[in-house]
Amino acid sequence: MAVNANRFPLLHSTRCRGPQRSAADRRHDVVPKFTASSGRRLKEHSQNNLAICQSRNGSAGASPSRIKGRDGSAGALPSRITCSSCFRNFTKFLAPFLIIVGVFHSAGQADENGGVILVRSMTTVLIQQAEIPARDSGILTLNPVKPGDRVKEGQVLGQLDEERQLLSVKAAELNLQIAQWNADSTLPLDVARAHVREAELQKSRLEIAAMISTQLAESDVGVRLAQKTRESSQFELERARKAREDFKGSISNAELNRLQVLFDQRTLEIEKAEEDQAIAKLKPAAEKAAVAEQAETVQRARLTVLEKEHEQRILGTSLDVAGNELDVAKLQLDRRRLLAPFDAILVTVNRQPGEWVEPGTSVFRVIQTDRLRVEGFVTADEANSLKRGMVASILFPDSSLHPANGEITFISQEIDSINQQVRIWADFDNSEGLIRPGLVANMEIDVTQPNPAASKNASPFPTPRNSK
Repeated sequence: MAVNANRFPLLHSTRCRGPQRSAADRRHDVVPKFTASSGRRLKEHSQNNLAICQSRNGSAGASPSRIKGRDGSAGALPSRITCSSCFRNFTKFLAPFLIIVGVFHSAGQADENGGVILVRSMTTVLIQQAEIPARDSGILTLNPVKPGDRVKEGQVLGQLDEERQLLSVKAAELNLQIAQWNADSTLPLDVARAHVREAELQKSRLEIAAMISTQLAESDVGVRLAQKTRESSQFELERARKAREDFKGSISNAELNRLQVLFDQRTLEIEKAEEDQAIAKLKPAAEKAAVAEQAETVQRARLTVLEKEHEQRILGTSLDVAGNELDVAKLQLDRRRLLAPFDAILVTVNRQPGEWVEPGTSVFRVIQTDRLRVEGFVTADEANSLKRGMVASILFPDSSLHPANGEITFISQEIDSINQQVRIWADFDNSEGLIRPGLVANMEIDVTQPNPAASKNASPFPTPRNSK
């Protein structure tokens, strides 16, 4: 495990001042010097090593430095370890303590004076990245981009062969047009309604005819008129006969025969009138039957109208179905295109034009670097002092970059079972693209800051120190 010299003041370049130093000894000139919190055992071991080193080199050396550990216990270390053998013996004893100290202090450290939590060895990661897969199978026919290009949301990065899908879209458009014409046409419905009006008119005529027949059937005027006419003819005939008897030769036989024929005619007219009256009494029943039949015709015409209205509604639904089929065809066509999901930088191209791809095959990879995130760990006690929205100062190892102000966006509710620490995130703006993902950074958080919500208005940028 790497030891951070800034986090632990334990690396200090020293040289053994003994008079006899071989080349092998000089390979170990850079030795650790650390802040002790190991107690009495470390103190005794350090003093013994110091005595051995002084006797070996004939040098009085330096007196041990009194150092106060983090837990308040007193420890002691020699200010210099003067030979390689001493250093090797010393580090054998020191290694377990370095591991313990590294685990519990590499993530976060609270400033004893200012209420600032220092989180070390945080990793800069991407917030947005995407593997863009093919959504359908086919041959890649278009690849207009190359790694390093900046792409916009919705920009076409690649395209599969689409001849079949284009034909499907055209056919769906024609079906939609036909469905639109059928839905807009009301001619069948208009014809059915016209048949209803015609049938109703005919029914009205028949009803009037039935009423007239009823009136005629109830009237005997014709019979009575024929009877009166016959009576008149009979009177004329009898008068002529009497006149001939009284005055022979006054009435000729021809005249008498004419009057007799006229009387017989009037008798037949009575019979005809009676027969017509009998027939007229039968006609109302026939007319009523015709009216009933026409009523059925009207009802059938009205049902035809309802049927046509239903068909019209079906045609409207068919129009919706045709529209949906067109949408499906267009969706199938869109699935042949590989689009950028957001504004990003293209970093990987896995397939070239002419290659066959299957659904789910990753063809491109894009990343978004305008806003990045640092991830790290703090102790549970330090996590209790943090709140989402707090402003954090993110420090980068490159001295040409100013610290960036970030915002804490995530504090885990779990304690890691391995290192017993809590994971945190902080997001920061990188619109100028000066920070690359993967960079290790440190972060300082002032836990005494006011309302964390105020940090949402801050928009700091990491900029070069020499920029104006």
